[in-house]
Amino acid sequence: MTNSSRVPQGRARALRNRSLPWAAATLSVAMLVAGARAGDENFTFTTTSDFDGGSVLNLNSDDDELKLATATEPFPFINVAASDRGTIIRINTVSGEIVGEYEFAPEGGAENDSRTTVDLLGNVWVSSRDEAGDNKGAIQKVGLIVGGTRVDSEGNPDELGEYLAPPFSYSTCTDRNTDGLIHTSRGLGNILPWPNVTDLAGGETGIVEDAVDECILIYQRLNDAINTRHVSVDANNDIWAGGYPFAQRMYYKLDGETGAILDSFDARTFGCGGYGGFIDASGILWSASISQNNVLRFNPADKTGLCVPSGQAYGLSVDSNGFVWNANWQNHQLTKISPEGTVVTGFPVSSGGNSTRGVAVTADNDVWLAHSGSNTVTRMNNSDGALKKSIAVGGTPTGVAVDAAGKVWVTNYTSHNVMRIDPAAGDDGLGAVDLTVELGSGAGPYNYSDMTGAVAIGTTAPQGTWTRVVDGGAVDFEWGHIEINNEEAGDIPEGATIELSARASNNGAALSGLPFMPLQTGTPFSLTGRFIEVKAVLKVNDSGESPVLSDLTVGPPIGDPCVGVCGDPAVILGDITAVDAGYILRASVQLVECGLCLCDVDNNGQIEAQDALRDLQFAIGLPVQLTCPPPGLDN
Repeated sequence: MTNSSRVPQGRARALRNRSLPWAAATLSVAMLVAGARAGDENFTFTTTSDFDGGSVLNLNSDDDELKLATATEPFPFINVAASDRGTIIRINTVSGEIVGEYEFAPEGGAENDSRTTVDLLGNVWVSSRDEAGDNKGAIQKVGLIVGGTRVDSEGNPDELGEYLAPPFSYSTCTDRNTDGLIHTSRGLGNILPWPNVTDLAGGETGIVEDAVDECILIYQRLNDAINTRHVSVDANNDIWAGGYPFAQRMYYKLDGETGAILDSFDARTFGCGGYGGFIDASGILWSASISQNNVLRFNPADKTGLCVPSGQAYGLSVDSNGFVWNANWQNHQLTKISPEGTVVTGFPVSSGGNSTRGVAVTADNDVWLAHSGSNTVTRMNNSDGALKKSIAVGGTPTGVAVDAAGKVWVTNYTSHNVMRIDPAAGDDGLGAVDLTVELGSGAGPYNYSDMTGAVAIGTTAPQGTWTRVVDGGAVDFEWGHIEINNEEAGDIPEGATIELSARASNNGAALSGLPFMPLQTGTPFSLTGRFIEVKAVLKVNDSGESPVLSDLTVGPPIGDPCVGVCGDPAVILGDITAVDAGYILRASVQLVECGLCLCDVDNNGQIEAQDALRDLQFAIGLPVQLTCPPPGLDN
């Protein structure tokens, strides 16, 4: 069913079990169904089409369930720093359409942005290589919006409009002026102004107030971290950023929601790091330093670090086994580093090209390198670094990244374009360019770091996220009930988690500006608003086992425990059904609350599985009686 369908939850599940033997069906149906009180405004999502109607990130929705994708699947966008133009360009990696171009820095701020790193929610964080005013560097966050209708400022449909009207399938942008729309770039060249009133100075938080584009969310200044080049995302979706005027400076940990500074360390203590990097699955921060011929391995947990020798250390990436790969720029080499921080025997090796810069790793663990001197991208074998193929690309390629379909993107600095490489294309099946996206003269795309988010959600914090906006159909709709995995397919292995949260508003465009409230399945909560956005984050355990989300139901609060009639606690279908029996069974194991006056149908003073069985027998027409104690006796 869809979020606009108000249908009795549990009915479809009950019917699915009719082919079972009667005794098994009795228990199975009771286990699978569940109901919510206070009317029929419950919304259940349980099929592939239900899940696909929301936003699915790094999850597989096949077989009417959600679980972690086998291959990492970030949002289908790449975020390119048009360094010479001082903007950030977002491209749909499926179609090649440029969906937005965003100003870097408020008016008066230094630009020359180069590192673009996508976080766990699809936002992109970008730093400035030039900003050094007041001995401070700068970092910026741009949100992501998917879906909606292009309109003018009055909300009238307009394909060239600079506004998006809800509903959105996904949004982290914020409706700053509360007009019910999101004012944001519609594509290449549509760069909305950013006057400086207060934003340029940063502050206790970096929350943006002055930008016209409502997808520009944070601009923060970083003391003693000039020429910020390192930007990486940790498992909590916070950001580490470090300065690098070709020498070590401060690193700061920023709150991923507000830009507030949470922690710091001085890389001068170690004498390496700053040129760019990432955070691995163990929480270790890796950062190259080209001038010091080293790679920093830093543990934020205990503030210890070491420098790993690696000549002309440039781009960094990581494979599925935790090995770190470092491009050695003018050495024209490739270095492989163990997770513990030692160079693997036999490395460095020739990189197969000249002036080796960006590094990315595909799902097969092959390593892809951008060579700005030879205008090529090379594909290297993981085990020994042997060259598998050299592919001609545009002028002065700098950065490479892997998209949701497993294709490799390369940014070409002097030809002002980006290219997509299909790893299975070409006569030899080892890769060929299958798409070129022109960025316009003067773009100068110069990029490192995780432009798509594949490293963050595939290595740093292996997880998947599903969100869906539900329309309650009425202003000030009261939400108060959520539950998951009422179907047998639902599973949460030990150590794995499914984290639930939600936010609500009468204004669909305002949802993304609100914090999510953490929720627990079956536990009452209180949110008010016509629209609710529910979120489920699935995280694997240490063995890599994924939880399975088979179904999710959200609706109004469960009402007074003694409103209704004996045996009818769900009050959804207007009579006693298998839904009610399921509710009683859940009450018998304390998953939900129910008064004896509704659920103790054999009147023995307790709610037990036998009450659920009796209720189910009554529901299918067997000659049994339901006798509950009167209200008040269970208080």
